[in-house]
Amino acid sequence: MEEAVKIAIFLLGGLLAGCVHFALLRRNIDLIIAGKSALVAVLVTVGRLALTIAVFAVATVLFGVGVLWMLAGFLAARFAAVQIVRARA
Repeated sequence: MEEAVKIAIFLLGGLLAGCVHFALLRRNIDLIIAGKSALVAVLVTVGRLALTIAVFAVATVLFGVGVLWMLAGFLAARFAAVQIVRARA
């Protein structure tokens, strides 16, 4: 596979992982603000972190250095999430 294609796949994978991570973070914040069960908020937090760690661990084991491109995509998703929150404020 050509190097540019690998980079694009990892960037998109990281972007997707970041979008899921930060969407779940938003859901967690909504649960806390709404005064829902603390157990549910903790479970959502643990699940979100476990999912993110699992995705990065699998990518590291299977693809090695490509995980750095995945991290770049994840950080791009974080940047987008922050910009969205700032625009709403």
